[in-house]
Amino acid sequence: MLAAVALGRAEEAAEAAKPLLADATPESFVFFEGFQGETHAFVRTGHSAYGGKNVSAAPHSVAGGPEGDKMLTLFEGAAEAQHPLKYGMVAMFDKALDLSEGDEPLVLQYEHRPQNGMVCDGGYAKVLLADPDAGNIPMVTSASVSQANSGVDISKPEYYGVMFGPDKCGMTNKVHFIMRHKSPKTGKWSEHHLKSPPPVAEGTNTALYTLVLRPADNTFEVRVNGEVKRQGSILEELEPPINPPKEIDDPTDSKPADWVDDAKIKDPEASKPDDWDEDAPPTIPDEEAVKPAAWLDDEEPMVPDPTQTVPEEWDEEEDGEWQAPFVPNPKCEAAPGCGKWIRPTKKNPAYKGKWVAPLIDNPAYKGEWKPRRIENPAYFLDEHPARKLVLSGLMFEVMINTGGIAFDNVLVSQDEASSSAFTAATWAIENADQTAAAKEERLRIAREARLKLLEEGGLWNTAQYYFGELSEFVESHLVLSVVVASLVIVASTVYCFTLPTEPDLAMPEGEYDEYEEDGPTGTAHVGGRAAGRQVQAAGVGDSDADDDDEEEEAAVEDEAEAEDEAEDEAEGTGVRARAGARKDEEEETAE
Repeated sequence: MLAAVALGRAEEAAEAAKPLLADATPESFVFFEGFQGETHAFVRTGHSAYGGKNVSAAPHSVAGGPEGDKMLTLFEGAAEAQHPLKYGMVAMFDKALDLSEGDEPLVLQYEHRPQNGMVCDGGYAKVLLADPDAGNIPMVTSASVSQANSGVDISKPEYYGVMFGPDKCGMTNKVHFIMRHKSPKTGKWSEHHLKSPPPVAEGTNTALYTLVLRPADNTFEVRVNGEVKRQGSILEELEPPINPPKEIDDPTDSKPADWVDDAKIKDPEASKPDDWDEDAPPTIPDEEAVKPAAWLDDEEPMVPDPTQTVPEEWDEEEDGEWQAPFVPNPKCEAAPGCGKWIRPTKKNPAYKGKWVAPLIDNPAYKGEWKPRRIENPAYFLDEHPARKLVLSGLMFEVMINTGGIAFDNVLVSQDEASSSAFTAATWAIENADQTAAAKEERLRIAREARLKLLEEGGLWNTAQYYFGELSEFVESHLVLSVVVASLVIVASTVYCFTLPTEPDLAMPEGEYDEYEEDGPTGTAHVGGRAAGRQVQAAGVGDSDADDDDEEEEAAVEDEAEAEDEAEDEAEGTGVRARAGARKDEEEETAE
């Protein structure tokens, strides 16, 4: 699809922020097809298993892409595409790729664009073996697969060594990674699947699928849109394991007839208690229940609909007597119930169910039987299984149910760095353009919906409009919004911690000096509370014992107050508030 003219121009392409078209294979690639020329390397298989048509390298429109860019497009049209269509597209390498030579990795990468998204479709690649495992099957060549009614059915697993790519339909949603391996012991090939494959890329944007397989250390990476989704060792993450176990269960061994593997048995000495009633029902009528007083015994729960009349076309001779449909009785809506009252039931306290003897440990139990273990005659240890692969070409097997699928920038390489640089100059730029265009379209639709709400009027619609405007602003200016929110939080926190912990109720400077001069018994003491108390005590007479007690209590209180006020003087706050409170308390005591 979109490709760099040369990998050395990757930085220039990034600076220009626009992907470039490729018209030649980068030298570091084993195979590359960008579909920009008049012809391309892929040919359709003529085998009857593949009935798809309309294969073309047609220009397509992508936001931000260069004009005239082409993709290999597989599409039947809306009507025909409703049915499953299977395509087989094959391209051969200039020479076989032998992974046993050197420590270079295998990089398989291509761009995949579903026109309607992945619903029930597949578009995975198969790297073909140079020497298929069945000696009597036809060899794969560009000429042999393109022949009408060709006998080369490349859908068979015998033809491929590595399978990779997206597949989604029903419960299946995964990016395949399957590696086939030839046993050095038996000479047979076997398939080994990634244990936990990642899901396919969603949406209609051009997706990038990359497989990196490193034969030297047996590691692999599965990338979707440049992000590593799965990685690990092919010796640990594929199932069944490539290297079989050293030991296996003896297939000739069988469990002895007298082997007891029941850990528990029924207690033979247990017996059913005499008071155990197996016939007791689980529920019984609730004798304490009482029919509600407002229950309507004479009303039926359902009555004929009084609003319905006999249809004009109804013929009683042919159709029989007409009956109105039944509806809930409106008289029963306000009542607790209608019709015959039936006493409710409750759980039977005497119910115990069927008696079963309790279980006890089985004295004859020998444990779980397992067959004996023997050496695996098929065991082998292949420390670098990927080095056994010799690859000759590439095939796309495509299933279409819901629309067209297009491919571009298909590459096979043994240089991870050059492949990554190529991606940065092509797909990465186009993907950013597509993402931005999709976001702008989504925002445009949302704005139109909000404007419609505003035009309709109403408090709720207006609130939704402004909330949507705020949400769009935050989304479009995320960094600014985070900075502003952080500043507001910091400012609020500082303001809260700098507020005084209690109000400043200190006595004015003049009154406080007067209080110091007169002392706690002077007339200036907090508005003359002590002096007032002395006058009241003198007016009631010294002969009254109750009054004497009150005076003693008042004296004790004065001393306590003096101590409190001295503390207030040291603190410089709160004196006036407590003074007023004490005055009110003393007046109530005197009364």
